[in-house]
Amino acid sequence: MLFTSFFRNPRGFIDSILSFEIYFAKAGDAGYHVQPWPYYLRMLAFSRAGSGPVWSEALILILAVVGVGAAIRLRPKAAFSKSANLNYANRPFLVFVSFYTAISTAAYSLIPYKTPWNLLPFYLGFILLAGSGAAALLRVFKSPPVRAVVFLIIAAGFVHLSAQARRASWVYPADPRNPYVYAQTSPGFLKLVRRVEELAAIHPDREKMFIEVIAGPYETWPLPWSLRRFGRVGYWTSAEEAGQPGAAAVIITDAEQAGRLESALNTSFQSEYYELRPGVFLLLHIRNDLWDEYLKSRAGE
Repeated sequence: MLFTSFFRNPRGFIDSILSFEIYFAKAGDAGYHVQPWPYYLRMLAFSRAGSGPVWSEALILILAVVGVGAAIRLRPKAAFSKSANLNYANRPFLVFVSFYTAISTAAYSLIPYKTPWNLLPFYLGFILLAGSGAAALLRVFKSPPVRAVVFLIIAAGFVHLSAQARRASWVYPADPRNPYVYAQTSPGFLKLVRRVEELAAIHPDREKMFIEVIAGPYETWPLPWSLRRFGRVGYWTSAEEAGQPGAAAVIITDAEQAGRLESALNTSFQSEYYELRPGVFLLLHIRNDLWDEYLKSRAGE
């Protein structure tokens, strides 16, 4: 129902199946995204770009190995305590997670096409096994002093991972020195969205201001989401399809399409550059009369 827009677009169901061809082609093609097999494990164990900080989730990898060993060694008569019996009851699940993690890690590592977010499916298994490994270490070392030291080491690792998560999310969220940042949307893109909102605030039609987007499919997203409040937005992938600029108050193009419309845009529009992704730019073209009104609205500030 969803692929066909509740049966209004029957072709959508067929397209959902045909789309797998793209993913199979990407998985085997050479190109920018091709990386060697240890790419994911190396990224998790240790990463550093230039003068940036060190990133490591080696603690999870080590504890996961301990978790696998604990799952294999658990036996029903290993001990007669209630806790030991409960631990053995979890063994089928832990063995399943161990096999799942090993197989999925191998599969994703062998596929040449690699991007950081593709490690999430198998990394979940590492995290579950790491939790089991941490619990196993606390069970094995029964001496209170030794157990306290193990607990402090695990706690210190937890604090390190928490600080690293904060650093990744708040300090380096779109910085190339963050190993998980990869072809991300630039913070500068939000400035484009704010500019469109400012222009709409002074346009007579407000959020029904006519906006044309002329850009290739890889330069369009996330515009459909960011401009969802606007009721009249048209999308074209080429200048030939869109035709000459007409009644649009604002036109957003990629660099290639802007070059094809250069003569028309230079006479009737003011243009601004905004970074969409590292090295990829969008141009915001503002009709001259709207641009003049915008400058007047800002004159008193």
